[in-house]
Amino acid sequence: MAAEDFIRGVQGRIVHDGKTVSFMGGWSMNISPGIAETPSMGSSGPSRTYTKYNDFSGSFSGAYNFDADANDSTAQEEIEAQFVSGGSAAKATLKLIETTQSMYSGNVLITGITKNTPADGIQSWSADWVQADGPLKHTGGTAT
Repeated sequence: MAAEDFIRGVQGRIVHDGKTVSFMGGWSMNISPGIAETPSMGSSGPSRTYTKYNDFSGSFSGAYNFDADANDSTAQEEIEAQFVSGGSAAKATLKLIETTQSMYSGNVLITGITKNTPADGIQSWSADWVQADGPLKHTGGTAT
């Protein structure tokens, strides 16, 4: 059996404010159930329960490259400019596309970026995000 028969990567893209983030190699997403402290008088330890809200966060990463001639390549530069200029991080619509039949989308805040510049390799770039105003929605296609 050939490796391609059972190893599949994410077939997708990351879209930030309507522009595809170019040169990306992957993304991650964490989904945690909301948990609330529910202490009671005289209890002998913490008491917690699930809330109805999930907490979404994650990151995306890839090669850092800026090609002014490409249609969407300015998305990396625009995200980075939010932090370099000293401005606040902007809310963005994020689409995390797994396949042609599976996508997560919603409003997120980019919370930080990381750049890595090795002396003998390709410069890499990553951004971290958290949900902004509601959960990410899972749909069975790639249209919102």
